[in-house]
Amino acid sequence: MLNMLRRSFLLLLSLVMLLTSLALPALGETNINLPLTITTSDLTYPGTLTAGESFSLRGTVSVNYGTITKLNAVIKNRSNNKTVLNVNSWPKKKNASVRDTINRKVSFGKLSAGSYNLKITAYASYGSKSTSKVIINRNFTVKAEKPSITIRYTQYPTTVTQGSSASLRGVISVNKGTLTSVTAYIRDANGKNIMSAKYTPNKKSFDIRYTINKAFKFSALPKGTYTYIVHARAKSGNTEMSRTLIEQTFTVD
Repeated sequence: MLNMLRRSFLLLLSLVMLLTSLALPALGETNINLPLTITTSDLTYPGTLTAGESFSLRGTVSVNYGTITKLNAVIKNRSNNKTVLNVNSWPKKKNASVRDTINRKVSFGKLSAGSYNLKITAYASYGSKSTSKVIINRNFTVKAEKPSITIRYTQYPTTVTQGSSASLRGVISVNKGTLTSVTAYIRDANGKNIMSAKYTPNKKSFDIRYTINKAFKFSALPKGTYTYIVHARAKSGNTEMSRTLIEQTFTVD
């Protein structure tokens, strides 16, 4: 009789433990009877960028239980609503770092000047349950990079003996776009152009040695004071820039 009671008690205890284990959520979960909920923290997104400039997306995407299965990023050009980027990342984590996942698939530096929309959607699942949430939906602007014109390896005279030649050197470059014009002058003390030369390179660099240097004949200048001037213009997209690169006074004795 006692053994029968003991067996009945153990059987009942086993049944209770089984039912309890079925009712409890899985280890590490909160309450699987609640709906899946996606939350975010510390998200970053671009506002205004310069063409060629990079930007790093930051933040954390979390779900109350289950895992973040996918992050999808879409960038559209607002002028024509065309999609210029559509990429996915698969974190498969409860807490996913935006920086270490979808950020690595998005390259803002490749976008040309214009107005864009960035939309990032997070997806989560647990068993047969699934949900999604748009975590970023922001417009941003990419500005055209302003051309920067520089000159290197310059050489020009400060004093010239009458009847003698002089050498001109220098390489003009633009970081973005092309050089649209290079103009050079030699002006007398009254500001009158004695010599001039104009070029339309339509490329990224221009060498004075093989152009202006050959055009200007210093040996033809009479005695006096002169100014040597080099001016360049560049264009990148719809953005233009001009700069006076050399303005040097010299004398012919």
